[in-house]
Amino acid sequence: MTSLRARWKSIPVIVRWGTLGNLILFASVSGFNAVVLPWIGAADSRFHLRYALAVFEGRLPVAESIVAAHPPFYYLVVGAFAGPLMQAEHVPVATALVRIFNISLGCALILVLAWLAWNIGGRKRDALAIALPALSVLITPFVRVAGDTYNDSMATLWATTTLALAIVLLKRGPQRHLLIILAVVSVFGMSTRSTFVVSFGLAMIAVVVAFLLHGTGSRRRRILTGAGTAAAMTATVVAAIGWFYLLNLQRSGSWFRSRPQAPFANRDYKSLGDNLTNPEYYLVTVGRLLGFRDWQGFFPFNGTVSLVISAVCLVGVIFWLRSRRREGSIIRPGAQLAIVILLAVQLLGLYAMQLQHATGWGNINLRYFLPGLLVLGLFLSLGALTWPRLRGQLVTLILAILAVGAAFDVLWFVTPKDDNGIAEVNPFMYLPEAVAINSFPAITPLLLLVGMLVGLLITGFALFKATEPAAIPLSPRRNLA
Repeated sequence: MTSLRARWKSIPVIVRWGTLGNLILFASVSGFNAVVLPWIGAADSRFHLRYALAVFEGRLPVAESIVAAHPPFYYLVVGAFAGPLMQAEHVPVATALVRIFNISLGCALILVLAWLAWNIGGRKRDALAIALPALSVLITPFVRVAGDTYNDSMATLWATTTLALAIVLLKRGPQRHLLIILAVVSVFGMSTRSTFVVSFGLAMIAVVVAFLLHGTGSRRRRILTGAGTAAAMTATVVAAIGWFYLLNLQRSGSWFRSRPQAPFANRDYKSLGDNLTNPEYYLVTVGRLLGFRDWQGFFPFNGTVSLVISAVCLVGVIFWLRSRRREGSIIRPGAQLAIVILLAVQLLGLYAMQLQHATGWGNINLRYFLPGLLVLGLFLSLGALTWPRLRGQLVTLILAILAVGAAFDVLWFVTPKDDNGIAEVNPFMYLPEAVAINSFPAITPLLLLVGMLVGLLITGFALFKATEPAAIPLSPRRNLA
């Protein structure tokens, strides 16, 4: 307990305030989503609730269910408190509790990202510990799943925690408590969503490399020790949840599907070539920060705004690379190079999985990249923090745009539309009706908007203080930032 208290006191006050601001801001934005979105949810979210009820009743959903391919851990946890309510036909209450649970997982993700940034942030770790979590969790696709009943919040938490642990292991070397946590999180991750396999595979490789770089003894002994540790973790995961993936294989011929691929939801068939020649496939990570669809009938330029934000951050990343070059080298061999490769392969692996999903009757959606949210968050935060003389104000501006965009995206989603998908009424005029449908007091969204403003002001002030020259050490720490 003393050690934890000492570690807490070692964190600068401004970082604690920044983290508090991030928590308030995210909880308010995702809470706005939870209040405005009808209890039936978006797209297939209601099927996730039905899965939770099935697990609570001691069974798995039928193979034909569109969520049956997911492992059951999330639904086991959610079913424990939502199952009895659903059986008693208190579905709105059950839905509200699940949404609150998912928002709390997003808050836990903020803490994980702050911990990672504090460990790898170098000279700017105070600012990065504030900017990285905020810019990661406030992209619209994550806010939308956090404010609904999807299992993506939990899957993203496990994937991000796994990558964070792998990075710290590469930087510091294998530490027993981190390896134990990684083993537990790996079991949870593979038991939550199959897309975790990319993060898990990379983490196991990182364990081997960590022993190679920091272990004792001969090179052969270090490799064998790391490989043995990774093998033991893998065996634990297989023993815990391997049975479910075998079930998928028996039902569909694929480890990751519960039924053979077939036409779905009136979608057109897309071949491999169709997706590879579709610009949306390549731009989905940078062009859909503010939502999967353009806001037709009101402001159909959210995709353009997203690309502008990404372009500004890209220029900042170029500034950052140039500054590192002046300090000696962009990337040093060893742990630093291994971390960069880890993040790059994570992103490429998710692109490969997105291509596999979209080929046939799937679709292209930034939601499927959420296991790599850390990569996107690092790109945005490093790029936004590196702009000369802006003192974190660029990060605050981007956070404001992301927060407003995420809140407006759900409002636009619930607004009635014509056959062409264009909003028939002003979404702001529809807000009172949307809130009334869920039986919330009319003042609820106003309070959440005030919470958004308070959180943004706290985070913005903390960023301003954390980026003042006196707060940045003169001697560089050779980490990521």
